[in-house]
Amino acid sequence: MITVRGRASLKKDIKIFKKIRKTGLIETVEIVANRINYPKRGFPRYGVNRFMKRVVSKISDNALVLDAGAGSKPYAHFFANMRYHSCDHPGASEEIYGDKNNSAHEYFCDLLNIPVKNNQYDAVVCTQVLEHVPDPGRVLKELSRIIKPGGKVFLTVPQCFGVHMAPYNYFNFLEHGLRLLAGRADLRVESLETIGGIFWLLGKVSNNTSIIIWNKFGRLKLIFSPFYFAFRAFFTVFLFMLFHLDRIDRGKKWTIGYTCTCVKPHKGRPYAAKS
Repeated sequence: MITVRGRASLKKDIKIFKKIRKTGLIETVEIVANRINYPKRGFPRYGVNRFMKRVVSKISDNALVLDAGAGSKPYAHFFANMRYHSCDHPGASEEIYGDKNNSAHEYFCDLLNIPVKNNQYDAVVCTQVLEHVPDPGRVLKELSRIIKPGGKVFLTVPQCFGVHMAPYNYFNFLEHGLRLLAGRADLRVESLETIGGIFWLLGKVSNNTSIIIWNKFGRLKLIFSPFYFAFRAFFTVFLFMLFHLDRIDRGKKWTIGYTCTCVKPHKGRPYAAKS
């Protein structure tokens, strides 16, 4: 007779075997091993998630919010108490994220031409998007156009991230460049912070390096899988140390990226960029 605990364990085993059959044994090993990580989803995602949680606390309930370049809408649940809209480039969700349903965005458009009237939104969120558009300055001007005076634009951008989502990866950003672009879009930078310092960056680069080396094993991956699990467990301790050592780096001139909160001034109080 199978106990309740036994049935639960059996269901779990069946689920694992189905996953292995669907994705392949080596791929499953890699997925599971790479989940042995600190912080859980990696340094960049941890930094962005932390910022997004702060963003939500700064926006009032029932505010009208646009997630610009939302992709598969990973942050939609953060805005459950608000009127949340999203937009992305036509076909981008499927091509880049593999989302065949295109996540049911309100608008499928180029971020240079969002089909809404001026001064419509209380806030706009744009996370890890500006590096993927050919003209980020013009995109910021368009985001400035559609938010109300006093409304805010919440951004995250990379500084040292590596090529991703190629060939649609055009820029990395520096603090002063981001301030310059915001000013040219008549946005006032309220806060601009780094996503970690050199220790977080070292953690990201080290993690990527370990994956590159692992991929060189080719057909020998299956043989060395147990060692890879052991390595990931040890490596997580190293990442944990880097995470907490980052407080030593006070200047944070080397960073994964930036989080930025911009405000659209009220009429009669424009904000001009310094040339």
